[in-house]
Amino acid sequence: MNRENEYIEKILNFFEEKQILILGLGVEGKSALKFLLENLKNEKTQVFVLDKNKGVNDLEDILLDLNIKMENVKVNFNMIDKNEYEDIMKDNLDTKYSFKNIDVILKSPGIKIEDEMVKKYNEKIYSQIEIFLKYFKGITIGVTGTKGKSTTSSLIHFILTECGYKSHLLGNIGNPVFNELDDISEKD
Repeated sequence: MNRENEYIEKILNFFEEKQILILGLGVEGKSALKFLLENLKNEKTQVFVLDKNKGVNDLEDILLDLNIKMENVKVNFNMIDKNEYEDIMKDNLDTKYSFKNIDVILKSPGIKIEDEMVKKYNEKIYSQIEIFLKYFKGITIGVTGTKGKSTTSSLIHFILTECGYKSHLLGNIGNPVFNELDDISEKD
């Protein structure tokens, strides 16, 4: 990973020596897993993955898909059994990967968390975009709303690019932020 961008180091420092739960292994969850396993080097850091459709038996295929060799991973990494998904999401288990024992819950956009769980653990629940914006000091344009986000974001990106600016179209539009950290400069 290119370390010219100071914000990348700050993002990695945010995760160091924490217990991290990646919630969901869709596009963004896989992006987060790859970023963390390839870049975190402190064995006191623990990374857990919870997905309702994937479990311990899928671990080898997941790592192969992400082109990660377990012998290169320096953090403690565990795949949580998918049979425990519902209990963890309803706070029915008291294990090392229950929400209350986790420092950072890295939630994928498509994952629904019950309102009472959000209220109870809100200070621990993050998205890639939220962590990126916390440390990136360059110009960003965020688009939120109910309808038209993808169209509006794509149009803004197109206009900026056509005007000669280096622009990145990232987020819940198909390209997770953590996939592009090396390419994003605070001058973009």
